[in-house]
Amino acid sequence: MEHYVIVINSVFLPQGLALRSSLERKCQPYRLWILCVDRDAFAVLGKLALSNVELLPLEQFETEELHRIKAQRTRVEYCWTLKPFAIKWVLGTD
Repeated sequence: MEHYVIVINSVFLPQGLALRSSLERKCQPYRLWILCVDRDAFAVLGKLALSNVELLPLEQFETEELHRIKAQRTRVEYCWTLKPFAIKWVLGTD
């Protein structure tokens, strides 16, 4: 099984859903882990209840280290910062 990790906010929901659609067609079996950096993204994706998708709410995921880093980064920079932490978390749970 292939695992994919993306960091997404509500602005990028269409791109995330397009990625998931492509994975459904071309990459079975797979698991798409989505770190939702805002509540709107988490709520919308949660209502969709997509198969092969695991949602990671930011509140569950953030550590003290990430909170310190967040204060020093722009929103976009922080999203880029989250990616390796998300991958590490996913690899540790599988």
